[in-house]
Amino acid sequence: MKKTILLVAILSFALPFGAETSTISKIWDFGGDETFLGMPSTIKRAAATYDPFKAHCQAYGFSINDNWAPVYMSDFMDYAYTCKERDEVNYEIDIDQVFLKNVYANDTYAFAYRVVISPRQVRHFGFLGIDSYGDNWYVSGLKTTVNLRQYHHLTDWAPENNPQRTTGSIGIGLDSTGPSISALVNFEANELTVQSESSVAESKYLTKYSVTGTGTYAANAIKFYGFYTFIVESGHPAWVDVTHECGLYGSAWYHERTETYSNTY
Repeated sequence: MKKTILLVAILSFALPFGAETSTISKIWDFGGDETFLGMPSTIKRAAATYDPFKAHCQAYGFSINDNWAPVYMSDFMDYAYTCKERDEVNYEIDIDQVFLKNVYANDTYAFAYRVVISPRQVRHFGFLGIDSYGDNWYVSGLKTTVNLRQYHHLTDWAPENNPQRTTGSIGIGLDSTGPSISALVNFEANELTVQSESSVAESKYLTKYSVTGTGTYAANAIKFYGFYTFIVESGHPAWVDVTHECGLYGSAWYHERTETYSNTY
C-alpha cells in the first residue's frame, strides 16, 4: 500500500527588498512507495536594515571600514552656513565631521572631516555705483587645527607634508586592504597648495589648504578632506577640539573674509 507522508515546513529567508510574502506548494515523489506531500510554506522577505552612518559615509565621499564606529554620536555632525545679501546667496560653507573609536582598542580614536566651500560671483553694479551690492567670491583656502589635550597622543594623519601632487585616495589606519579611513582627493590643481604642520612632539594636527587666483578652480565649490588618529592614556576621557578657518576672497571690494567654526566633542 502506498503511503503519503505529510511534511510541514516553515522557511524564512532574509532578503533585502522590503517585506513580501510568497507561498510555495510542492509534492516530492522519490520513486518508492512513499509520497512526501509538502504543505504550503511561507517565505518572508525581511526589510533591509538602514544604517545612516554608512549611507552618509558614501554620500560625503568617505570610506570607513567596520573597525571604526562613531563615539558620543551615532552619525556625522553636519553644519551649514549660507551668506546672503538681499536674499541672494553669496557663498555657502558645509562641514561634515565625525569622531570615531576603534572597536578593537579602547584607547584608539580618530577624527574625520570634510569642508566644502562653495562661492558665487554675484556682484551687481548700480547706476554710477549707486545701489551696488553683492560681490564676486572665490575660495582662498582652509586652515584646520586641532590642539590635542593632555594624555592624548597623535599617531597618524592625512594629508601629510606636500601632498599637492596627489590624486587618488588619502587616508589613515592601514589594514590588509589599505587605509581604514580614507577619501578620494585631487591635489593636482596648480592653484592649490596643501601644507601639513601636524606635530607629534607638539600634540597638534594642523593642515593648511591655500588657493590662489580668481580662475575657474577658485570660483567653484572645493572639497577639503582630512583625518587623524590618536591614542588616549588609560583612565582619561577622549576629546576633540577642532577649528576650521574658511577663507574667501571678494574681488569687487578686494577683501579677504574668514568664517571660523569651532567645535568640541
